[in-house]
Amino acid sequence: MPSGRIQYFHGPARPAVQGAKDPRKHLEKMLLVRHRAPCSLRIARRVSACRHDPHGQVAGPVRIGTVQDFAETLLSGVLARFADLHPEAQIYVRVAGTAELLGLLEKDGLDLIVGYAAADDGDAVSVTPMRWFGSHENALKEVVPLAVLERPCRFREAAIASLDALGRPWRIAVETPNLSSLRAAVEAGLGLTCRTHQFLPTMSALEMLPPLPDVATIVRRAKGAAKPAARLGDLASDVLRSL
Repeated sequence: MPSGRIQYFHGPARPAVQGAKDPRKHLEKMLLVRHRAPCSLRIARRVSACRHDPHGQVAGPVRIGTVQDFAETLLSGVLARFADLHPEAQIYVRVAGTAELLGLLEKDGLDLIVGYAAADDGDAVSVTPMRWFGSHENALKEVVPLAVLERPCRFREAAIASLDALGRPWRIAVETPNLSSLRAAVEAGLGLTCRTHQFLPTMSALEMLPPLPDVATIVRRAKGAAKPAARLGDLASDVLRSL
């Protein structure tokens, strides 16, 4: 496992602004500049609070796995600032599908994971409806072109099951292991896909296609997870509920 902080995800901690009366306010401002979103203030204050909690300083290794959907939020937001505030914590990150991450968790290859599961999963921190994304033209085609991630993929299975349930013919038009490629394919009009609202915030979901199930965002910890993993898991859960 790599040692040291995750310096490849962020630069060294910046010094406090000269004359700043409250370093915590300065940290919150830094986070808000980096993450311009409705939940940014909540994220900033939650991460900042860890520094001022007398029980908040942690040290030692923590291995976290996350699906691609949350990689940007966690890497550039939560994990980068967690490393800044806890310089003795040694963070290792694995970005992969939920199935692979769960396998690593069971084999003691990770301390906690962020992924997707059924809506009734006991580790759910939020439950979100799946939605269809793509062009109206593709939705009206006799054979629906789908853009999907490689197996195993909960969203892929849900899309196909939904169409099969109503007898709608479909075909795989785009298959990729990469979420950014999937997003590009949908924006280019190459196929339809189903994800959560975070997939394409600028695109309206399609309402003319068969209904889809809800999906849970989960944060699952290894049994007997050490303090760094437990604290980071709590922070990640709080942030994910805000998305």
